[in-house]
Amino acid sequence: MSAKVREKKSTSNLPRAQAEKTTPGIAAKARSPLTAASLSRARPEREIVLISEMEHHSNDLPHRHHSSHVVHVPCMGEFERYGGLEMDRLREIFDEHGEKINYIAVTGASNVSGAITPLAEVAELAHSVGAFLLVDASQMIAHAPVSMNDADIDVLVFSGHKIYAPGSPGAVIAKSSLLNAIKPAELGGGMVDDVYIAEYMPTDTLPDREEAGTPNIVGAITLGAVLDLLTRAGMDKVREKEIGLIDLAWNGLKAIEGVSVYGPNPEDVPRTGTIAFNIKGFDHGLTAAALNDYYNIQVRNGCFCAHPYVRELLKKEMWDMDIDPDAPNAEADVERKRGMARASLGLYTTRADIEALLVAVRDLASRRDEVLAVYEPIGSNGYRHTKFEPAPVDIFDPERSLQGYLAHPA
Repeated sequence: MSAKVREKKSTSNLPRAQAEKTTPGIAAKARSPLTAASLSRARPEREIVLISEMEHHSNDLPHRHHSSHVVHVPCMGEFERYGGLEMDRLREIFDEHGEKINYIAVTGASNVSGAITPLAEVAELAHSVGAFLLVDASQMIAHAPVSMNDADIDVLVFSGHKIYAPGSPGAVIAKSSLLNAIKPAELGGGMVDDVYIAEYMPTDTLPDREEAGTPNIVGAITLGAVLDLLTRAGMDKVREKEIGLIDLAWNGLKAIEGVSVYGPNPEDVPRTGTIAFNIKGFDHGLTAAALNDYYNIQVRNGCFCAHPYVRELLKKEMWDMDIDPDAPNAEADVERKRGMARASLGLYTTRADIEALLVAVRDLASRRDEVLAVYEPIGSNGYRHTKFEPAPVDIFDPERSLQGYLAHPA
């Protein structure tokens, strides 16, 4: 006998998306894939989902997986200046597809270029055809004020580790009317009011109905503490300080000969403190390794889980590459050049930190041959210094700790 679901209220139809002021419901364990699954399953007649070309894979692939038709919205500019949602093209897409559109999922700010999306404008367009707006705020929430009510956002998601809370859960914040109308994408302990052999009854209580199993309690407390800290610091002040640092870093890097800085100009498109760059003659992995080894500056390198966007930013440079496609290591050589270094600014970043980065990049750009001579490539995008290797630091040895415990039992 198969178990039946007894619903206390109808969840077969979602409300038409429209402008409304509501207190968001919160589901602290929910994730973007579950949101994509729930929204796509609830309105199958609306088969189209829109996402921008700037998206992190986590706000791209789930929608491709759960939706039958995904349309990627292009950005403004071209080549290294590509970035910032192309609003005229977005209007055309909404006019073309209308009420076939289920929702649009966009990043609040790019994790590659920091370009900020005009969320209120996007919400107005979406709601004009009854579509929902889902915002990935992972790269925005620690850098700029975000108001779901002011921007009329239907669903907002973010990850805790991007806001100084490692090990914490992600969060989905949604309008209560929306959360109450969709069926849970997962089922498990704690999500039901009662269970029988023949049937089970999901709870109507939020956030319980969206959180299966034992929650990450310690992580949730950590996340709450960090959100409280950011609130007390004042996000308007955080944003004001960061804008000054962005201008210093952007203009400083642009002034260094042989350095490419990616994404739209901050004067044209507002940005958060995420600045991607390359040094001419250096693979991105070499830039990251040399900054770490010589200057004690850590930057991320690669494509940052945003491969389509990075390809657009690097398109002209990749066309101009002088690589023999028939060479034995041609594929590895291309991979080592398909990426960039990324400097990320935070609450703790100072003007002195930016100045140190500029000094280091300027120095590296002037010592290309010297640096190339002492590094060798490892893997697809890493580099290792050939003349020295840092001594390992014995922070924690589990085997030694176990032996110590066995030698001196309580």
